[in-house]
Amino acid sequence: MFKEFIKCRIKNDLPKLNIKDVYAVSFFLNCNEVYDTIPLFSVSCNVEDDDNKESLSEERWNFAFWLQNEIDIICEEDRESINKLKDWFKEIV
Repeated sequence: MFKEFIKCRIKNDLPKLNIKDVYAVSFFLNCNEVYDTIPLFSVSCNVEDDDNKESLSEERWNFAFWLQNEIDIICEEDRESINKLKDWFKEIV
């Protein structure tokens, strides 16, 4: 099941960043049909740091200010993820 595959991949791969004090996780999906043949899906996170950013500040919540530590969950280089995605497409169509 594709949903379980994605959950497992995120749970297993996110800790590989070896980052402590994570307060936010982001999911990025790129479905640019002009340039990409496969939708790309990545996960990233942001952490508490010594700057003690205010809880509502733009630096704290705007992805552009984050560490940019993305992990690809679905990408063209990973045949397993692509095959799971294609199987899921077949199921839902």
